[in-house]
Amino acid sequence: MEKSLVVSVRLTREELEYLASGSHLKGTTLSEKIRELIALAKRSEESDKSYALLRDRAEEQFKPVTRRIQQREFESGARSEFVAAIMNWLPEFSAFFLSFNPAPREKTNSGSKERNSQTDLVEFEQGLSERALSLVCSLLRLMTTEHTPSYSRPMLRTKYLTELCGSIVKLEK
Repeated sequence: MEKSLVVSVRLTREELEYLASGSHLKGTTLSEKIRELIALAKRSEESDKSYALLRDRAEEQFKPVTRRIQQREFESGARSEFVAAIMNWLPEFSAFFLSFNPAPREKTNSGSKERNSQTDLVEFEQGLSERALSLVCSLLRLMTTEHTPSYSRPMLRTKYLTELCGSIVKLEK
């Protein structure tokens, strides 16, 4: 990569300290870190055009928290299938949500009209529903399984599952 242009930038002391200490950025010199910031901005712009790239970006954003949770679980010897299911679901749901991009209005002789006015919204709602309800079903299966690892299994089972079952019984009447 040719690096022949010099750019002068005015930064506050805090911005310079942030850049200099930016251990989250690849590179050791300020120039390398600034190029990394530019690359991150480009990837962010490009990811808006593709579900797969949005999914990658979401996984990247959730990775630090996921790693901290996994580290804490390792240190404590605890494990929660409930938390793991949500951590696995979040990037996919986030990518789908962020990928919503309604089709442009179609031009007709009488002016502009919507592509069947609500088609995009209906499809989006269906996609959200499918994803949200798949998570709910997964979590319900975990809550009804006898030996699912959980940090607070009794609370999940007694408080929420009992309440949900009561609501379902009321619906059946």
